[in-house]
Amino acid sequence: MWYVQWGAQWRPASDDELKNLVGVGTVRADTLIRHDSWAHPAPAGTAPFLRDYFPPNPGPQPHASQLQRAPTQAGPQRGKKGGPGWKLLLLLLGGILVARIFMALAWVGLVLGLAIAAFAIVAWMGKVRLPTFIPEDAGKKRRILGVTAVSGLLFGSCGVIGIGERHEAAKKEEQRLQVEAAKAEQALLAEQALQKRRAEIPTLVKTWREELDKALVHAETNSASAHERAKAIAKEIADEQVQLGNPIPQELIEAGQYARKIQGDVEKYIDLANALIGIPADTEKGKMAAAAQKWIDADASYDSALSSIGYLESLSEPWRSKIPASFDLAGQRRRVEALKRGIAGAVARERTRIERAEAKRKAEEEKAAAYRALCGEAPVLSPWDGEVVGLESVIQRTAHDPDSIDVENCTQPILSEKNCWVFSCQVRGKNAFGAKVLNQHTYSHSRLGFEQLK
Repeated sequence: MWYVQWGAQWRPASDDELKNLVGVGTVRADTLIRHDSWAHPAPAGTAPFLRDYFPPNPGPQPHASQLQRAPTQAGPQRGKKGGPGWKLLLLLLGGILVARIFMALAWVGLVLGLAIAAFAIVAWMGKVRLPTFIPEDAGKKRRILGVTAVSGLLFGSCGVIGIGERHEAAKKEEQRLQVEAAKAEQALLAEQALQKRRAEIPTLVKTWREELDKALVHAETNSASAHERAKAIAKEIADEQVQLGNPIPQELIEAGQYARKIQGDVEKYIDLANALIGIPADTEKGKMAAAAQKWIDADASYDSALSSIGYLESLSEPWRSKIPASFDLAGQRRRVEALKRGIAGAVARERTRIERAEAKRKAEEEKAAAYRALCGEAPVLSPWDGEVVGLESVIQRTAHDPDSIDVENCTQPILSEKNCWVFSCQVRGKNAFGAKVLNQHTYSHSRLGFEQLK
């Protein structure tokens, strides 16, 4: 390792670095240098490997004793390779901080960054006097000025970015304000429309009341049409209450109550008309059913007529007065009750017959359900040889020669009334004498298993 005298300090340098310093003129022939193996410093021109890098007549050669190796004396120790990494980290963090400040200052950062870059470029050209902290060494001076120029341009770029960010933020803020202004304008228009609508409520309420009164008048002649109109007006009032929101005007609340009252009155007209029409219609229907000996239907028609008569009798006096004078309500009741009494015996017998039939039907259904539960599902026929699956193994249990048993060509099982699923099959097998015989047998099947029928 070589050491070059740098003012009052010694700077470390490798062989190549020392040659570069000689080449650029930083190290001259009379500049003191020192090697780890030298006992004393000596001019650079005395080093053998540097003689070709200096001009002729480099000056007096050092005494031989100065070039002797001194293994026991070493030059000053320097830090290990890569030691200044933390300085580069601090420099990087400082650069990031400055760049962020220039972005925040925006225009100041742009102007200051460009000024720094311009100063470095002019200084490079030798147009201005350099500060004292910049070294005289030409190579190092150029590097410092180059880094300064690039840093100034970068900081100026940060200023441009900051200006762009501010412009974008201002644009977004302007858009936000425009949206809020549009919303405020819409809210104002909506409020104005609502106030206008509220101002029109008295006129609307008056119109609705007049139409409801007309519907009530028309209900005496056309109750169905009047009811539809009253229902539509009530819906309009309810929709208006929803649109206006709270607080709902009192006159609008009263209009809704009036609409419901008119609806109820119109419905009473409808019920009155249905009752006046229904009494004779149900009476006539009952007579026709009685003539056809449909006693239950006739009795139900007479009950419907009596129910309508009871409704008319329960009306208060203002509504009772709307019943036509020609409609004899008491006479209608006497006539229907007499018809109902006339078929009372037949109705009782019919009800008894129906009840017995229903009881019998239920008993049969319960019996059938119990029988089906005992019989289970129908046995399955094998598609291979027509055997009822499981029958062959049952027969083998009691056969003289189980291996000779073969069941085939069984009929489709049919659910019978006494023996559940009944079917017949051909059974081959050896008898007690060892002869192979073919028999046709009938069997039944239930949840209890297979059984041969005689």
